[in-house]
Amino acid sequence: MHLREVLLRNWRSFRSARFLFPAPAAEKRVILVGAMNGTGKTSLLVGLYLGLFGREAMQFVQGVKLGANDEERLKSYRQLIEQILHRPALDQDDDPLASVQLLFEHGTKQVRIERTWYFSRNGRVHDLDGPDGEEVRLSLGGKPQRIANWQEANNRIAAELFPAHVMSSFFFDGEQAQARVEASGAAAMSEAVRVLFGTGLLEELDTSLKVFVSNERTALKRDVGELDEEGLDRKRRRRDEIEENLDGVRKDLAHVRKDLESANAARQEKNNELVQLAGDATVDATRIAQRKAEVEGEEADVRERLQNALSDIALPLALTKHGRAVVEQLRAELVRDRWTLLRDATQEKVANIVAEAIPAAGDVALSPPLTEQQQQALALRLQKTLQSLWHPPPEGCASAFRFSFLNQPERSAAVEKIAKALSSGAADIGTLVVDSENARARVRDIRRQWEAISDFRPKIEQIRSRITELDDRIRELMSRKAALENTERGLGTEHRELLGAIGQMESAKRKLRPAERKLDLAERVRSVISAVDHQLQPLCKDALADSCTKHFRGMISDEYRNYHVGFDADFQPILRRAVSASPDAADKNTIYVTTLSGAQKRAFGLSFSLALAEVTGEEVPIVIDTPVGNADSEYRKRMLTYLAKNSKGQVIFLSHDEEIYGPYEEALRPYTLKRCLVKFEPVGDGAGVSSVIDDRYFGSTGSSAAAGARNG
Repeated sequence: MHLREVLLRNWRSFRSARFLFPAPAAEKRVILVGAMNGTGKTSLLVGLYLGLFGREAMQFVQGVKLGANDEERLKSYRQLIEQILHRPALDQDDDPLASVQLLFEHGTKQVRIERTWYFSRNGRVHDLDGPDGEEVRLSLGGKPQRIANWQEANNRIAAELFPAHVMSSFFFDGEQAQARVEASGAAAMSEAVRVLFGTGLLEELDTSLKVFVSNERTALKRDVGELDEEGLDRKRRRRDEIEENLDGVRKDLAHVRKDLESANAARQEKNNELVQLAGDATVDATRIAQRKAEVEGEEADVRERLQNALSDIALPLALTKHGRAVVEQLRAELVRDRWTLLRDATQEKVANIVAEAIPAAGDVALSPPLTEQQQQALALRLQKTLQSLWHPPPEGCASAFRFSFLNQPERSAAVEKIAKALSSGAADIGTLVVDSENARARVRDIRRQWEAISDFRPKIEQIRSRITELDDRIRELMSRKAALENTERGLGTEHRELLGAIGQMESAKRKLRPAERKLDLAERVRSVISAVDHQLQPLCKDALADSCTKHFRGMISDEYRNYHVGFDADFQPILRRAVSASPDAADKNTIYVTTLSGAQKRAFGLSFSLALAEVTGEEVPIVIDTPVGNADSEYRKRMLTYLAKNSKGQVIFLSHDEEIYGPYEEALRPYTLKRCLVKFEPVGDGAGVSSVIDDRYFGSTGSSAAAGARNG
């Protein structure tokens, strides 16, 4: 689908102007329309809105305030149309009118729409609910046919092209692309998805079936009396009651989520104030004062230990020369102590062992008995053998006692004390010196931090008090949100169980009468529609999120390259970076698109339009007034070229001379299909006439049209 022609008559600054747009060809899909501010650029966009859907589209026109009821909305529409009329027409035409003619090509079919508004000579529009005030003609390739009323005309146009609800996703001012990611934009995004993906049709069908079933059951009871379906009716009533409760819970949940988002945003704002003021979002003056006292105490303690260590080093220094030799001698004497004790204990038993082991001379127990000489020789040999138990002395045994004035326990104690003294000293002092330096550094840091916040302590404490209040509010909202979500899950579970029970009862009690079979079929269709709708919506959101992620990454800088686009339960767009399975970690890596910069939000709005066209397959022309606004040069060039390269269909940029010009226009040239320039000529009293010059644009050499546009 693409736009081929726009004809404006008595439309703001246009007396009569025709925009001709060729069909997209290969890579060339971009049409540049140049106009200075106030000369007719936005008039073209407004012409598309009102020419297509009239009063149904006035909500998309910037500056229009919609009333709360039909009467106020009609008043707003009348004021808008009267403001649009080309003022010089009141002096030149006997029957003033303003009109918009649009020609679309959709495949092989041409759709022409002609919408005309009629005025009195004083500039008052006639009755807008009658043909004398607003007339719509529609042609599908033949002669335009007049449509009976605007409601029927809009329904026919929606069926042939697209519904009015989604128009703002493809025809918009660049500022509107940014606004669509704000709170009101989420509803517009959700509505666009419902219409383009067909989920809205499912909801409408479900509502129609519900009304049909109610009316048919009333008629059936009236005609044939009460049927044996009391149990089934109770379940159906309970089902409807649950559905109403679910609607209420979901509305409350939406409000709580919105309040929670606002509270989180306010907390983030206060957090940012705290960071800007003190350099640290976690700063706490009381804790810093306590920490300052603790660190200063630690420094004093380390300094005292260092002084004690220096005074205790005298003994290790004195032992440095002979200490180790003394320790070795004492250890050898300890070995000699143990050896001497063993030897003395054994010697006391040698005589007894010999007496017991060697028989006496002449003992008749031996045959022949030992002689006295033999008995003495054996005793001597056994004594020498027993003495080998303690000779020679063991390895490491001292040859003599140099410290004979010490007993064994005193020698052991002396060895331990000398060894401890030798092992301490310089090493301990070195550690204490390092600890002392570290303690001094910590004292310096904490004193600097204390000095930094001293002047701002009242303001910091005030901000922290507000953050505490917001934390309490967030906890309260989180609690309410959790309670509502639990209620929603509980009602949802009961609802599903009821649907299953109703299905079984309907199957068991299905009657042969046509009316009952028809009602049973309608209820089963409702159940199927409900199940399909619940399954289809997440799939639509996921597909849209994937496509939006691709386009958003293509337009922005590297800051959010690792983030994926998603939509929360209220269809608010978010950026999520999955780094952990922990819910707390996921929250820290989730960013609402509403908190991004203006250029980034604008890029997201443009990405959403590309994603809608891509996922739904709707090649609706994209018309953007001031697409990049005041974006910097890097963002501007990247967004423009990305839109030109990745749009599936026709792209029409409406720009002034300080937006798409010079290098930006050069970058678009490989994709540009046509350029045209709006020329404005003043006629006095603040009025003027705009006209369209084809194949011209800002900066064209020798172009009087460009000069005229700039002067206007």
